[in-house]
Parts: sequence; C-alpha cells; structure tokens
Amino acid sequence: MKTPLSIATAIALVVGTSFVLPVSAENAQTETAQEMKMEKRKHHKRGGMHKMLRKLDLTEEQKTQVKTIVQKYKPEMTDAEREAKKANKQARKQEVIALVTAPQFDESQAQAIVEAGQANHQQKMLDQLRMQNEIYQILDSDQQAKFQEMLERGKKRRR
Repeated sequence: MKTPLSIATAIALVVGTSFVLPVSAENAQTETAQEMKMEKRKHHKRGGMHKMLRKLDLTEEQKTQVKTIVQKYKPEMTDAEREAKKANKQARKQEVIALVTAPQFDESQAQAIVEAGQANHQQKMLDQLRMQNEIYQILDSDQQAKFQEMLERGKKRRR
C-alpha cells in the first residue's frame, strides 16, 4: 500500500512541477526582456544636437568647449533635491488623477496644472536654446553653414 501512495505522490509532484516551470520560465523571459529594454534605454542612440555635432567634425578643443557648455546647463542635483523633485512629480500626478476622477470638473485647478506644466516646459526650452546658441558660437564659419543646413533639412522633414 505504501508503494502506490509514494508513486501517486511522485506523479503529483511531476505534474505540479510541469505547470509551475513554464510560468517561472515565462516570468524569467519577461524579466529578461524588461532588463534588456532598460539597458537599451540607458545606451540609446542620441539624436538631435548630438547627431548634428558628430557630423560637424569638431576639433578636440571644440569638443571640450561643448562639454563645458553642456555641463553648465545640466542641473546639478543633490540626492535630497532629486527626492524632492520625485515627490513633486508624484504630487502633480495625484492632482491630475484627483481632477480627472472628481465628480465635478474644477476648471481653475485644471488651469493651474496646465500653467505649471507650461512654465516648466518653457524654462527647459529656453535653457536648451541658450545652450545651442553658445555651442553655435564656438563653431567656425564652415561648421556654422553646415549646421544651418542641417537645421533647415530637419525643419523640412518635420513638416
């Protein structure tokens, strides 16, 4: 009698394992795919200004100047500032969720959220344009002409 019971137990273990293993393998594949996406995002190809600068054949001195300019406009944040920024972002997200799910739409609250977003976007864009202007000023005349040509080509593509 003990033998059939141990055989039944062994069979149950094998059958149970066959259901668990594919799920575990699928989870492992999903995690691996997510990790690959994260890694790809970290090392994605740079476009825009980076791509244009690569095509301009900058001298070593110009490359150093560009790095200095970029660092000047890159925000230096402490861990506390980074955490505060993350908390503010989460708070704004909660405000939007509360606005959308409220029984009555609050026009003034929506307007405040939109204006805060626009002000943030406007400041980032101004900084980016200042940085690009400073970079443009360090280029020689041939590089400036090529730069303008690339900007025009980009403008035509976006239309």
